[in-house]
Order: sequence, then structure tokens, then C-alpha cells
Amino acid sequence: MAELRRLPPQLRHDRPDVDQSPRGVQGDQTGRHGLLVANLTLLLGITFLPFPTKVTSEAFGHGSADDRRAAIVFYGLWGVFIAVGYISIWLWASRDTRLIDPRVSAKSIQARTRRYLPGIPIYAAATIVGLVNAYAGLIALCAIAVFFRLPYGSEQDAEALTGTAGR
Repeated sequence: MAELRRLPPQLRHDRPDVDQSPRGVQGDQTGRHGLLVANLTLLLGITFLPFPTKVTSEAFGHGSADDRRAAIVFYGLWGVFIAVGYISIWLWASRDTRLIDPRVSAKSIQARTRRYLPGIPIYAAATIVGLVNAYAGLIALCAIAVFFRLPYGSEQDAEALTGTAGR
């Protein structure tokens, strides 16, 4: 038990805000299965991402216009796949703040959710743009990557969400 107290609160199983009853553990199996599927979807998407990236780079390097469009569609659909996994994990973790530090405000969680939800339709739209014009689709996909990389929210909430507070 002494070892558990040295772990960060997010990793301890003795947190008072977590239901420790057998009913709570057994009753949540469906949700845990959904989390497992979402996590595997995200991991598969990230692991496989170098392949669509290589296909896209080769098509733009020395492929025809049809090759470029097909590569952008492939890359964009893979982005949709990753976005589905990511938003599924986020929604599971943020519902009832299951896996989020209690110091993070509900307003910050809602803001992040609003920011993540459009990911799937945005990737789908960029893919459709890529069907019409491969270069425009490539620019749209790059813009999406920049958008999701931009900072947002308070620094304190970001530290609590990433577990970097006090480092």
C-alpha cells in the first residue's frame, strides 16, 4: 500500500472519487470494452500512418494526377479513422471525468470536446476536396494538422491534463 501512495493520484486505485465496489467494476465492462476498441483503433491508426504518408509522398513525387488524388483520399480517410479513435477515447475519458484530473475545470473539458468533435467531418471534408484537387486536399490536410497542434486553454488546465504540474 505504501507503494501506491507514491504513485500519482491518476494511477492509484484507492482514489475516493472512484467507485471501488464490485458492482461498479462489473457494471462498467461495456464501457471498458468500448475504451479498449477505441484505444486499439487509435493505436492501429497511428501505427499504420507511415504507410499512407509514404503513398502520398510518392504520388506527389512522381505520380499522375489520378495517383495524387487517390493518395490524398487514402490519407484523408485514414485521418478520419484516427479521428474516430481519438474522439472516442476523449469522450470516454471525459464523461463524468473518469480519467481527468479533478483540478481541470468543466469549462476546459467542454472547450476541448468542442475542439475535438469537428475532427471527423473536417477530415472528411478535406478528403472530398482532395477528390477534386489533390493539391488543395494536401493543403487542407496540412492545415488540419496545424490547427490541432495550436495551443489552447489555460496553462494550469493543460498541466493537469498532461500530468506535468510541478515539474
